[in-house]
Amino acid sequence: MKINFPVFFRLSIVFAFICLLYTQVPNSTNIWVQTVYLILPIIATVSGLFLVKIYGLDNTNGRSTLFLTLGLGCWVIGELIWYVLKNFLGIAPFPSVADTFFVLGYPFLFYGLYVRVKVMFSAIKNISTLYLFGYVLLMLVLSVVVFYYGIYRAYDSEATLFENFFGLAYGVGDLFLIVGAAFSVLLVQVYKGGKFAKFSLIFMIGFLFFLLADIAFAIYRYQYELDLKPYVYIDFLWLLGYFFFAYGFLDQYYSFRKLREKIRLI
Repeated sequence: MKINFPVFFRLSIVFAFICLLYTQVPNSTNIWVQTVYLILPIIATVSGLFLVKIYGLDNTNGRSTLFLTLGLGCWVIGELIWYVLKNFLGIAPFPSVADTFFVLGYPFLFYGLYVRVKVMFSAIKNISTLYLFGYVLLMLVLSVVVFYYGIYRAYDSEATLFENFFGLAYGVGDLFLIVGAAFSVLLVQVYKGGKFAKFSLIFMIGFLFFLLADIAFAIYRYQYELDLKPYVYIDFLWLLGYFFFAYGFLDQYYSFRKLREKIRLI
């Protein structure tokens, strides 16, 4: 997979700056730490909007990107509400209306993947039985891991119904996104020469980081809410997810713009 180093480097600088601030500031609830956390989620969503604009909506890539961006937009709204509740209103952000937007993002994201998979589904006959078997086996193993760590271990009998619902729903939602993204990667490898495999793979990596973060949050929520280290560094996993979403969008944006400029010169 060819890496777009200029984009990757710039995003890495942003991520490194946020991590440095987290580790150097004694209290991660510091307003500056909480504010810079929002940079990558916003970059990811804005990047998606730029890609939608350059694609347009009269094609599958444009429509798929639109729904993926809407899903991330819901998550960013959730992040902003969490930020306001925690830093300005002094209200516990979990569970809250912020979680409603986090959960609302999943249908948009899944539909964005569905639009992409639907067009490529005819290529399934070109996938070897061995690859299909490996995909099913890997997803079954991942499902067992999510069930054990994201549901069985994360369930808290002393927590409220809403706390358990949201705490468990995220891991399950992430699993569905990874299953869809992984299937997209599988199909795109044999569809039109695998030209869009990179984008699907990058998003699958992003969803995987979100799964790890949401499971860790469900298990260590009380330590996280008490701002104990290293539990507050769970934020790094969410940030890595946003990092890869932003990179996937920006990489496609610059690649498509470069291709369009070449066509104009012909």
